[in-house]
Amino acid sequence: GHLGVDGTEELVGRADLLVQARGLDAVDLSSLLLPTRPARRGGRDLRVLAAPHAPVRSELVRLGSEHRFVGTASAGQLARQKIAGAVVTRFHRDFDPGSVAGNGLGAYATDGLHVTIRGGAQDGAAKTALGGALAVLKARNARGAFVDGSVGKCFAYGAQRGRFFVQGGADARAGIRLSGADVVFGGDLRGFAFEYMTGGRAVVLGDPGRWICSGMSGGVVYLRHDATRGLDEHGLRDRLAKGAKVSLRVPDAEDVALIGELLGPYANSLQDSGQDEASREVVRLMDDAAASFRVVRPGAEVVEQTISTE
Repeated sequence: GHLGVDGTEELVGRADLLVQARGLDAVDLSSLLLPTRPARRGGRDLRVLAAPHAPVRSELVRLGSEHRFVGTASAGQLARQKIAGAVVTRFHRDFDPGSVAGNGLGAYATDGLHVTIRGGAQDGAAKTALGGALAVLKARNARGAFVDGSVGKCFAYGAQRGRFFVQGGADARAGIRLSGADVVFGGDLRGFAFEYMTGGRAVVLGDPGRWICSGMSGGVVYLRHDATRGLDEHGLRDRLAKGAKVSLRVPDAEDVALIGELLGPYANSLQDSGQDEASREVVRLMDDAAASFRVVRPGAEVVEQTISTE
């Protein structure tokens, strides 16, 4: 605690003073009330790298919210090796299934950094990435079902290069200021996605959410077209921001090829994680891409010019 403005002690951040008062027969919240251990804090304690010439596959670690910016220090190490003229190979790190990484997972990633999480991640994952690969996939729960695979706000904010997969949902402003990376979202987005996007390619297999593509000036977004879920022409146009200056159309042959480039590796990633059925469903969508997707690109269409998007 600390002293408040009136001189009395304010109890701030005192998890040791909290108790679970009800619902004891339904859920155990004790793990949420444990104090954070400083030794586990920060990505610097969990470097993906150890040597410059071999992939790293050390013992699995379960990540929690206190593990922030996992992989960022390693990205810096990779960048310094590249500047020094060293041969940079692929560095790959898996984590214990059920991990939910704290803020900034894979932030500022660079070429050669490959991180896979089976669980989830909080805000700011893959932001400002300059390369590398990050996959946030579902993990099996106690009943054997695959669940979660979601990320928090601003996933891949300003990412310039790299390949990023999110099997579950993503909170608001996913892909904001995306400027060159490839991103696949397997679940639903929570609105305001792809604001001020200037480059890159993205596929959304779920509901893209409301007010998308505001200020979009470059790149391409492929939206799932599925009338049974309200994602028909009208539904997709209704999800565009009112001032978005973009066009929505059926994929042409070039788009079909690009969709395959994005979804092929994603399907392989799902298969490698033991999700054969999910992988086959993605392949099915690829095979019928012209009917299964709609293309959003900057263009002449404006939903409503009188509305500011700032």
